[in-house]
Amino acid sequence: MHKVDCGVIIETHIKKALAKAIYKSVFSNYLLETNYAEHAGGRLWVLWNPITVDVQVLDRGDQFIHCSLLHHATQRKIVVTFVYALNRAVERLGLWNRLKHISNGQLPWLCLGDFNVSLEADEKIGCQVASPKLAKLDRLLVNPIWFSHVPASTVVFLPAGASDHAPIVLTIPGQRTPPRSFKYLNCWALSPDFGSIIAAQWSPGIHGTKTFALFSTLRRLRDSLKKLNHSDFAGITKRVTEAKASFTQCQFLLQSSPLNQLLLAKEKEIASKYIRLKKAKMHFLAQKAKVQHLQLSDTNTRYFYATISARQRRNTIGAIADVIGRLCHGHDQVAEAFVGYYKMLLGSEEQVQSLPADLFTHNTLQSVSHLDNSVTIPEIKAALHSIDRNKSPGMDGYSSGFFVDTWETTGQDFCDAILEFFATGKMPRAANSTLVALIPKKNSPQSVTEFRPISYCTVYYKTASKILANRMREVLGHHWNGTGCFHRREGSI
Repeated sequence: MHKVDCGVIIETHIKKALAKAIYKSVFSNYLLETNYAEHAGGRLWVLWNPITVDVQVLDRGDQFIHCSLLHHATQRKIVVTFVYALNRAVERLGLWNRLKHISNGQLPWLCLGDFNVSLEADEKIGCQVASPKLAKLDRLLVNPIWFSHVPASTVVFLPAGASDHAPIVLTIPGQRTPPRSFKYLNCWALSPDFGSIIAAQWSPGIHGTKTFALFSTLRRLRDSLKKLNHSDFAGITKRVTEAKASFTQCQFLLQSSPLNQLLLAKEKEIASKYIRLKKAKMHFLAQKAKVQHLQLSDTNTRYFYATISARQRRNTIGAIADVIGRLCHGHDQVAEAFVGYYKMLLGSEEQVQSLPADLFTHNTLQSVSHLDNSVTIPEIKAALHSIDRNKSPGMDGYSSGFFVDTWETTGQDFCDAILEFFATGKMPRAANSTLVALIPKKNSPQSVTEFRPISYCTVYYKTASKILANRMREVLGHHWNGTGCFHRREGSI
């Protein structure tokens, strides 16, 4: 059973004379609003628990009830429109016009219910489109503001059972969020203090192997970079707005005193700060959205935010079916479902194709002799620069962008650590540890089987792998398709 804070019952078929008695006997712990005054059938019953939420009706009609909802524990406020549309298209015109007006608000808006019309022709199954036996009529819709204010919400359409309607369950998590792990942001390199912070922390004195010293220094550097982020970049959108306002104000003053040297110097200083913060904001959004764009300008901000919202929705798993089809809700149940599934797969046998016997016969000793050559610093640098700086980092939190931005200070130590690996063949746990992420195999996955795991590796690991892959590509280039598969006549291995 679901503990519902607020809900709606549609198509009750309860006459107004009986409504009060039924409400008191069944829903005595809830408060009630209906639309009997607007429609004799009382087509909508909105119920809520006054202990957890406060509901205020803002508008109502024969096909909808529009209200505001305040959650007491989190003080989060949203607006909700419950809909039960009439059967005839001409009767629904008034509803559509009213929803257009309601949608112009500035709060997170939720619109749900039975709209009595399908969106696409393929949502009608069973016989003629004009009178389908099965159709998608129940929907839950939100406005763009919803995704920035309630990003982790999830919705589940339950089986309809004996009813014509599928129960819709929306879950909005509380304000508690897990602590964020460290992650290098490309915009930090734009700070005037960035270089000096790196140089101060990147000092000798750590004893051990080259790789151990590298990862120990990176770990020590995190606190200083976190402080830099807090002092120079926290609330970057607000900082850009304030800098722009100061810049505009200074230019207005210069219009009346164009030769004022103090104002000219101040304008130059403010302009430099505004341009730097604006560029930092675009770098931040581009990295968070993980997109490459032709130019970073204000015109792209809406695009970046839309992409970020889409990623957040895709990365949130509020409910999922486990291996046996049982629906799991909440963080703990979802985690158990995935862990159980991959435990079941671990150690299972699967038939794989063997490599063709003649794969290496065309290669002479001379053509493969370079595989054993010593790794060079230019080779390391080329491999590092080929890694997209916006790719997700490994457990240490550093992307390739960090080493590119700080190459003059960190480059030699990074190269020494890579050369040490190729000389000894040993990679410490800090360098070899990975984060596992789940990537959906399809849009709107419903089951744990519809995800595939990938590993987020450290830049150190990626660089070493790319060096090996680049050398192997030269030998196996005509067999290899560049995706880790070897071509043969009947397919890929």
